Amino acid sequence: MSLSAYISLFIVHFMAVAIPGPSFFFITQTAFKYGKHNALMATLGASLGVMVWITLALAGLIVLIRHIPLLHTLLTLAGSLYLLWMAQAMIRSAWASIRGAHRDDMRVADEPDMLKEDRALKRPPALWRSLGKAVLVELSNPKSMIYFSSVLSSFLSPDLALHDMLGVGIMMALIMPLWFVPVSLLFSTARARALYYRKACWVDMGAGIIFTLLSLHILHSLWS
Repeated sequence: MSLSAYISLFIVHFMAVAIPGPSFFFITQTAFKYGKHNALMATLGASLGVMVWITLALAGLIVLIRHIPLLHTLLTLAGSLYLLWMAQAMIRSAWASIRGAHRDDMRVADEPDMLKEDRALKRPPALWRSLGKAVLVELSNPKSMIYFSSVLSSFLSPDLALHDMLGVGIMMALIMPLWFVPVSLLFSTARARALYYRKACWVDMGAGIIFTLLSLHILHSLWS
């Protein structure tokens, strides 16, 4: 595989990763809500999810799916239902916060104190939970399966050497942290988190609506 092919694949995949999708919204919300450590673990989880898709694509899962349409339907249905489940959890949490909005008025304006108070009231989940959820979010997006099949089939030939296959897989997996580590650090700053906490219920509601629309769009694609 030529250097120009590697560069082209890098550019295509980096642009695809940078486009906001389920993993982006999950990682940014985690950064806002729980800070950089959980967000970085979510980034690792999303990267592991991508590695799973790449491995399956290189192993020939896509060929199997093309010959068994029902398998694609089941995977798509399972993924969209998981996104819908996450969406309703976000919306319910946001609605509960809106109903108890009078408690938010008691928060002080000083950013560090406000963040300390919120951490005392709301402990972040265990790091492994953020990692696990990010893996599931990435794997629940069936568009990833279609994306990797189309991209890899465009750049890789059937007689590609094993070291090139490994090189492509590692490069595509590393692009995830290359983009999402800076995103995690940016959205977990004190200023960004302070802004989030002032509008937390509406941000969560918006994220829930976006996840709902994504899941409904995926479900609609099954019958369109």
